Amino acid sequence: ILPHIVLIDKAVKDTDPRKVDLLVGAYRDENSLPYVLPVVKRVEQVLAQRINKGLDNHNYSAPDGLSGFSAEVARITLGEDCQAFQEGRLVCSQPSGNCSGLRVTFEVLKQILPTNYVYASDPTWLTIDSIVEKSGFQLMHYRYWDEANKCLDFVGLTQDLEAAPRGSVVIFQPAAHNPTGVDPTQEQWKIIAKIVQSRDLMTVFDSCYQGFVSGDLDQDAWPMRHFASLGMEMIINQSFSKTLGLYGERVASFLMIVNDKSIIPRLKVTIFNCLTGLTGPGAAYGAKIAREVFSSLELESEWRDSVRSMTSRIKENRRKLRDRLEQLNGCPGSWSHITRQNGMFSYTGLTPKQCAFLAVEKKVYIYPSGRANLGGLTDRDLEYVAQSF
Repeated sequence: ILPHIVLIDKAVKDTDPRKVDLLVGAYRDENSLPYVLPVVKRVEQVLAQRINKGLDNHNYSAPDGLSGFSAEVARITLGEDCQAFQEGRLVCSQPSGNCSGLRVTFEVLKQILPTNYVYASDPTWLTIDSIVEKSGFQLMHYRYWDEANKCLDFVGLTQDLEAAPRGSVVIFQPAAHNPTGVDPTQEQWKIIAKIVQSRDLMTVFDSCYQGFVSGDLDQDAWPMRHFASLGMEMIINQSFSKTLGLYGERVASFLMIVNDKSIIPRLKVTIFNCLTGLTGPGAAYGAKIAREVFSSLELESEWRDSVRSMTSRIKENRRKLRDRLEQLNGCPGSWSHITRQNGMFSYTGLTPKQCAFLAVEKKVYIYPSGRANLGGLTDRDLEYVAQSF
């Protein structure tokens, strides 16, 4: 069992009333419960009414996913003016969650690319190693986190990409990097894109938090849209499980941009065979909710408002935690990195030994890397967490 799964299980089973669980990347309300978006409640009522009237059911999705779902995902991810979208150079499928989508991604790439190398950021999220290696690739890393300055190591990142073997696969997170919360600027993304083009690297975007950086879904999609505007072939694994609050429903999509439309029929067969053999069809219920939200101007607007509201609260959590830590005598130094980071996660800078102390002595659970989910921090727990730090 992977160590982080053991830690999550330990936190779940801990009944100590002091417990604060900042492990799993899920947005929580002030009662530390998963937040059910109002727009999701509205749509679920509509879906229930359709089933009661015999107008819908719980059948499997089609082989390429729920009808209409992927087109809406492509619009929100790449924008309505995306040339690849308009020209029919986009291949879509619906995996059973983002992890499944990445597993299918690397299985497909293993069949169509000659390279043996996949590059991911150092650090990256905890499951990516096994996902890549199970597909037969050798996982490499490009530098990303500058521990001394608690910021992006952009020089190291670009040097490592320039040194990567031509044609290698490279994984990027376009917004709210997990686990560091540190993202390149738009100008830095432009430089990264030039290196990717010059080295003929195959880009895989792993997008789970679009909207949780700026509160604006379109602004957070800029890196993916920029790469697409340059005519680059790429795969995007897009998940809305976080931003729709549908964690257990596995709302995800696989999008692949190609330049040669003639390969699409064969590519669809390869994707379908990999998807069927590895994970089976995607979950329909969450995709139905997402499709209803995305295909209605009114519902989509309400959802976007909720994303802005959740993002604003996470930013406020960052500010409050930093302020309180800097007020306490037992927390020397600057904690400004907490408010410089983006999205749900903060790379706090705490050591594995300190994180173990938090779990054992204080019942505050964060990963040994120091990653804490600030989307799960409540006003009720903030003072206790700060004092424990």
